Amino acid sequence: MTLHQLKIWTTIARRLSITKAAEELRIRQPSVTQQIKLLEKDYGVKLYEVNSRGVDLTPAGRVVLKYAKKILSHVDNLERDVRRSVRRRRRPG
Repeated sequence: MTLHQLKIWTTIARRLSITKAAEELRIRQPSVTQQIKLLEKDYGVKLYEVNSRGVDLTPAGRVVLKYAKKILSHVDNLERDVRRSVRRRRRPG
């Protein structure tokens, strides 16, 4: 599991489409599919099912999404706090 894969997964889940997620992320669709296949392999589960409109999340896919959102939120907070810390250190004073 990588942060990149989690970002891809959350985008797929939000858009309910691999194609739309690839467009939003500016990544080729086969690369998106490959990254999700690797994520599925890591956990030994199927994360989505294809339907006529795009994709449906499986129960396992919803669990991964729940944690992916939390993980990515923590990463965003970490990056924000580190940037703030650096800016404070640069201020004279």
